Amino acid sequence: MTHLIKNPEEIATIRRAGVILGEILYKLRASVVEGKSPIDIEYHAIELFKEYGVEPGFKGYQGFPNICCISVNDNVVHGIPNDTLMKNGDLVTIDCGVLIDGLNTDAAISVIVGGDDKATKKIQELNRITK
Repeated sequence: MTHLIKNPEEIATIRRAGVILGEILYKLRASVVEGKSPIDIEYHAIELFKEYGVEPGFKGYQGFPNICCISVNDNVVHGIPNDTLMKNGDLVTIDCGVLIDGLNTDAAISVIVGGDDKATKKIQELNRITK
């Protein structure tokens, strides 16, 4: 599928993959808690990808070893999940891709560990401004 203009079936597949990816990212938010690590999020992602019956878009791409890129604080993008424990106030970004029928979707979310309403509103405002 090297053509740039997608046909209606491909668009429907991409839409379905995007909806699934959104659901997976929403569920992964629950893993962003103090005392857990990025690798814990990765393990949760592995289970969710199995549950939804989809392939990861990132794993194996140019040798990338994981399903998710998980960045904490100043690790800006494409972080490889590790076992460093997260603390309250850490900014965690989870970036994943879902691959269906050779078509890939890609999305990311940012979450503050232990984020109260004020912290969550700051992330939402940052996301709105930087879109």
